[in-house]
Amino acid sequence: MELGGTGGRRGAAVFIAMAAAMLAVPAVGNVSAQAATTTVPGQGVLALARSADGRLGLYGKDGSDQVKIRQTAAGSAWWSAWSQFDGSLRSVASDPSTWAGTHSVSFSNEDWTEEAQGVTTDGTNWYVGSNNDDNRRVYKFGPDFPRGDDRVLGVLALPANAGSHLGPPVWDPLRARIVVAVEPSNVWVIDPASMRTQFLGPLGADGPRPQGSSIPWVAVNPVDGLLYSSAFGRDDQPIKSVNRVQVYDPANGYRWVRSIVLSRPLKEVQGGHISSAGHLYLTSNASFDISAYNLADGVYGGSRVVDADPASDEEIEGLTLGRYQWGGGDFTDAAVLVLDNDLWNEDDVAIRFYRTGTSM
Repeated sequence: MELGGTGGRRGAAVFIAMAAAMLAVPAVGNVSAQAATTTVPGQGVLALARSADGRLGLYGKDGSDQVKIRQTAAGSAWWSAWSQFDGSLRSVASDPSTWAGTHSVSFSNEDWTEEAQGVTTDGTNWYVGSNNDDNRRVYKFGPDFPRGDDRVLGVLALPANAGSHLGPPVWDPLRARIVVAVEPSNVWVIDPASMRTQFLGPLGADGPRPQGSSIPWVAVNPVDGLLYSSAFGRDDQPIKSVNRVQVYDPANGYRWVRSIVLSRPLKEVQGGHISSAGHLYLTSNASFDISAYNLADGVYGGSRVVDADPASDEEIEGLTLGRYQWGGGDFTDAAVLVLDNDLWNEDDVAIRFYRTGTSM
């Protein structure tokens, strides 16, 4: 990237429209409430952010891969010359409010749709957990599952005496396995190729168990390899609101490591997934949405309401991240399972797919 030039407005014109829009957005603490990026032909990627005191900062890399910045003065539209950036940069979670809902697939009255808890994918095959009272199981489906092909490729029943509530399955990309929360106390690990149990044991092992018997979801962070979880969060439970996530070490028997405080609490957390950049996305059946958090500091990064009808006894369950190619250049990056509870027959399931449009 060619970075240079002197003060004034010259060289920053490519960001004028974005800057004008950002001036109307309030900053939060020392972090920009909104950032924008663009690719400039022949130069590379530039990023724009606004600080808490109102200054705009334009960021880019020079030919030596050094981060450079030029800034406006507070209350001024004039830009400084490029200078060495002496701070640090971190990625920001994709704001779900900007996601586009593009596809949906529905399934009805199957064994696996009864009390379906969530969906995940290993990049090829798909997996759904069912909390059916008679058959708590994880089901395996093929690559065309998002297109309506629900031929079952494998099934694994929850081991006897493992627990009374199956959570959504989640893919562990570092160890190539499926991980499932099982209330009141366990973590269940499944080999996806053989559909056999690899591990079953208490979350927290013989150490602290800050969630008690509330383990609605688990997720593996591809950045640090640790497992994350939280309580459900409801007024009739010991933990009435989720204001932190708990971190556990799979290499040490899933012993508790630490807590991360969330800047925006949630209730009735149903599922979670962590992106390759280490950002957490949670589904809530109280606010009927997907919320994003930066795990580095627990800062909330936006939310999106999921298309569901609670008046018709629909619930938002677990979610999964990962690109799915629909053909013709069409793709999606996230999927959420919506459960339609039926009284007289097996439940129905809809899976909503989203294109995020930004790095997650």
